[in-house]
Amino acid sequence: MAKYEIVVIIDGTLTKEQAEDKIKELSMLIRNEPNFSEKAWGLKTLAYPIKAKTSGYYYIYNFETEKTQAINEFRRLALINTSVLRHFIKNIEKDYGYRASINEKKITWSKKQQKNYAHKQAILKTKKAVLAKDAASEITSTDIPIDLTAHEEKDSE
Repeated sequence: MAKYEIVVIIDGTLTKEQAEDKIKELSMLIRNEPNFSEKAWGLKTLAYPIKAKTSGYYYIYNFETEKTQAINEFRRLALINTSVLRHFIKNIEKDYGYRASINEKKITWSKKQQKNYAHKQAILKTKKAVLAKDAASEITSTDIPIDLTAHEEKDSE
């Protein structure tokens, strides 16, 4: 069974009861799935306006299912419903679980990311060493010519 997480944002201009009615209509498809859990975060201010709205009611669902038809129908109803500002459906098992650990593309991508990170860290370490060396050489350098005559002229005036 695949594990899913769905985040839905309902229009914040609705009352709390209206928003709960809308989300109950929408979530009837997935409520009977195994390990179903629901979290209501309540009314939150959006980071940026969506459909000219600045606030929304957040709902998060976690469940397991093998029925892709239920997920597709939920997506279709969320797109049709004008009260739904945004929805996000995430297959957790595919991206982070066992299936991700045996997916050759994800393994290759992960190794590439690790290699890039190690390379960038080595470059930063080299740059820091060069900067530290330059800073130390500036302090101990006696090659800098100092013109004392300019200071002596100011003192005599």
